[in-house]
Amino acid sequence: MCDEFMKWYKKDKNYLNWLDEKSNEEKKPFFEYMKEHLNSLSRLDDNTLLEHYKKFANMFYFAFGASHLVEGISLTTDVVFKDLLLKSLQKLSKADKFTLYFTELTQPTRKMFFPEFNKSMSDMVDYYKKHQKQNNYKEPSLEDKKLQAMVDAHVKRFFWIRSQWDKAREYTQQDVIDEIKDAVDKNEQITVTTDAQLMKNLLRKKKLFKELNLNQELIDLVEITDFVTYWQDQRKIVILSGVYAFQQFVDEIAKRFNVDSRDLKYLLADEVNPDDIGSIKNINLRERRKASIFIHYKDQLEVFTGNRYKEIKALLVKQHKEDDVKELNGMCASLGCVTGRVKVCINAAEISKVEKGDILVTSMTRPEFVPAMKKAAAIITDEGGITSHAAVISRELKIPCIIGTKNATKRLKDGDLVMVNANHGLVRILK
Repeated sequence: MCDEFMKWYKKDKNYLNWLDEKSNEEKKPFFEYMKEHLNSLSRLDDNTLLEHYKKFANMFYFAFGASHLVEGISLTTDVVFKDLLLKSLQKLSKADKFTLYFTELTQPTRKMFFPEFNKSMSDMVDYYKKHQKQNNYKEPSLEDKKLQAMVDAHVKRFFWIRSQWDKAREYTQQDVIDEIKDAVDKNEQITVTTDAQLMKNLLRKKKLFKELNLNQELIDLVEITDFVTYWQDQRKIVILSGVYAFQQFVDEIAKRFNVDSRDLKYLLADEVNPDDIGSIKNINLRERRKASIFIHYKDQLEVFTGNRYKEIKALLVKQHKEDDVKELNGMCASLGCVTGRVKVCINAAEISKVEKGDILVTSMTRPEFVPAMKKAAAIITDEGGITSHAAVISRELKIPCIIGTKNATKRLKDGDLVMVNANHGLVRILK
């Protein structure tokens, strides 16, 4: 996929912009439907509700369209990018500065949702300090129409921000008030990436192109990486918006048909038959939620549970004992060297245990991990590339980050004292 993508890009340097425009067009029906129908599901009759559910599921699928290319590009260009840059630096006897240049060449030049979220939060915090805090308000008050308008706009724009891959979490006015108060009480400096900083990143890259005498292939990879980082970021908004919307459907259907909403999440859209409403209850969703494997091969999709699930899992997952090691290696996503105690978070439900100065260790981060990432002194992940969420946010927060260790969550445990040397992609277990 990556080779094919590169062919198209070499033929037409406007290919990235074309993909962006195409992706935006593919998302339109999805977001328009949410805006028009999502708040009126309770007024639909049973058959119409299920018809809308199937229709929305189809829109959600097609909303990704061209952006399905992301993994094919990001997970295959990382190594090529790294190798080409290293060879270029070796010719200049600057291989020892690889991590520094790598980090500078992967700095974002496009607006991402996290800096936009921070900018919105920063504006509200500043307004509260100026207009309410100095008048001895104990917490932000929405009696102030200006602040209420800011909070409402913030919630409307980032309604999906608290949702997770597997469940939705509503983002409320009270959440925002609590965040404003917390930022003020802790005298937190909210990191805001300005347009000027993005332009500075762009100009620095162009300067490095000449300074390091990079060939056209490497320059292309730098520009593609920048685009894919942005594209991946935009796709997360679609995913989490979809999760939020599906939760509204699931809750309404569960209430109508007396089915546990947690089970209903394991119902496939193709299994919904508006003309045979009772068929939903004939599917053993509880078994699926307990343990299941979904296998899609060509045009066939099968769901395995119970003993069959165990048999297939045994074939797919090779059990092995991890060796006792003292060092882990990965790829630098953000420079720095710190020492701290490990907190392993397999999912977002565990992020509350992360305290200021801890080392956050996870398979991969997602938007719901941001509160913990802000507290962490460094981030270590099993997966991900230079366009991953962990890579992008760690650069915004200016904290060390090592990605792609493959097994940090298995090798490290809560309380381990580790040194994270992101400059060399090294994690050393001290005790």
